[in-house]
Amino acid sequence: MFPKEQKVSFDFFKISFKPTFKGYIKYGQGHYDFQEGGLAFLKPKQIVFPPEDIDNYEGFALYFHPELILNYPLGRAINQYSFFSYDVSEALFLSAKEKEIIAHLFV
Repeated sequence: MFPKEQKVSFDFFKISFKPTFKGYIKYGQGHYDFQEGGLAFLKPKQIVFPPEDIDNYEGFALYFHPELILNYPLGRAINQYSFFSYDVSEALFLSAKEKEIIAHLFV
């Protein structure tokens, strides 16, 4: 799919839910840790590297363009959410119940 060490960047916000993925995804100068699955967040123009084992990369993702929220309170506040920044190097871990709730949002 992507050549090894290929950089990927989007013009969208991305919220990823990976309930069972185990591994690391290169993110900036660090890695996202998905040892127990969880949620990961990207803002436009952030650079990530696809996982080395793309065949085991599964889950759900919500992409939305910044213009979608531009005229709403979320559009003015979204940059305050630290989970969209490079400072975060781990996925947001979820309990089994939280994973179940999030999974139902995607189906």
